[in-house]
Amino acid sequence: MQRIIPLLLLFLPFSSPGQSVRTEVRVLADSFARYPVLDANYTDLILHPSDGNARVNRLADMATDEELLTLIREEMPSVKCAAFISLAIKGSTDLIPIVQAHLTDTSKVETQLGCIISAQMCGDYFLEAFYFSLGRKDSVYFEANRNRMVQLDSMLLYAPNIRLAAKESRLMNIRGDSLYYDRVRDIAIHERILAAVPALASYQQREDTAIIQSYFENEEEMYWAIWAVRDFPDPSFYPYLVNVFEKEWKKKNYDFPRWRILYEALANYPNAQTVALFERTIHAKNKFRREKLGRFLALAVAKSPHPLFKPFENFLVVDQHYSESVK
Repeated sequence: MQRIIPLLLLFLPFSSPGQSVRTEVRVLADSFARYPVLDANYTDLILHPSDGNARVNRLADMATDEELLTLIREEMPSVKCAAFISLAIKGSTDLIPIVQAHLTDTSKVETQLGCIISAQMCGDYFLEAFYFSLGRKDSVYFEANRNRMVQLDSMLLYAPNIRLAAKESRLMNIRGDSLYYDRVRDIAIHERILAAVPALASYQQREDTAIIQSYFENEEEMYWAIWAVRDFPDPSFYPYLVNVFEKEWKKKNYDFPRWRILYEALANYPNAQTVALFERTIHAKNKFRREKLGRFLALAVAKSPHPLFKPFENFLVVDQHYSESVK
């Protein structure tokens, strides 16, 4: 895929004739403002509408495309997202320019999947709903809109003002593709999108070590720096890992995701100092620390076996839940 130049589309409003919203449609739309939680099951919403999505189904049946386009322009996240999903259900309006216009929309909408309610950026909601709507399209649609869909994907990666979770996901899937190296490096330096750090590490370039090291300076960015080092164990990173270990060891509280990936990163540096850190773990006086961190250690040496780590392989027992992650 090549970079698409006309990013100005991001700043152009999608076109539709102006129209007021009828009273009965307005009343229904306002119900999404009063109870602003939307169903996150796009499959049911778009491909298999059910009674559980009655409000969205009614909005799709009752409102015209022009009314829905008007509602999409409103500020209330739940209202514009409900209007967009209704357009996707109807399937009679071109959704691509609408999605493009909302790639910078970081307002949050609440979605529910089962009993779990979470917040999602509206731009991500529009993108995911659009992609699910493609399940109803035939090969003729894809052939006719191939270039526009490639353009949408390119805008997501190359426009510097897009901060969606979808952009992070796109970065995580690049995995060393030389076509995107310059752009990934630029994002890591200037946009500071965290997912760009492990993406940059996948290229294994020594000239990028200073960029990755800079992410150790901020607590919120540190996990991603350790992730990058785990995938790119350059010798220059080792002092940073040891420093993190010593700081975390002094804390009473545990950042378990950080500890887990820290042990995995350290296991890529089989040396006497790493062995000493691992020894400290299995001989910790605190039973909770010894057992909890010991699981992460066992997982790490299982993933990165080395003769120096042999003493730890049989000392620690990893339960089935953790063992599954080694495979």
